Amino acid sequence: MLQSVGICYRTPTEKLYDIDIHAELRKMLQEVADRNFMLMGDFNYRNINWKGTVCVSSASAETKMFMECVPDMFLTQHVKCLTTDRSVLDLALSKEPDLVYDVNNLGRFANSDHYRLKWDVNLQNKECNTTRTGFNYRVMNVQGTRDRS
Repeated sequence: MLQSVGICYRTPTEKLYDIDIHAELRKMLQEVADRNFMLMGDFNYRNINWKGTVCVSSASAETKMFMECVPDMFLTQHVKCLTTDRSVLDLALSKEPDLVYDVNNLGRFANSDHYRLKWDVNLQNKECNTTRTGFNYRVMNVQGTRDRS
């Protein structure tokens, strides 16, 4: 069952922060990788071919490290369609390959270069059929049990 949902925006303007935001993002993914989670948002990693799950040769070192951490943590990236005119920057990551399905591009936001996305999430619990034997001791023949001893 899905344990947590998160939203991510990784700014391409790295000078805003005094920390390595790429390393912090990978660290956060490592921290939640053992849970059933979904993380979605604008990761701003260009030059990744998500259909082939490979980086383009011109990809930055940070992009390549991010791309390597996704399969290393057994994560599934569900968005394969373009989220801008030339790239897949908006991602939906999860531990469960069947969690997200039917991802659709709904067209451009009014004042943005990004497209709106819609997808379905499978939140159904898997049924677990168990059999448990129970005894009704109220109808037990106590005297008959004593006589057999």
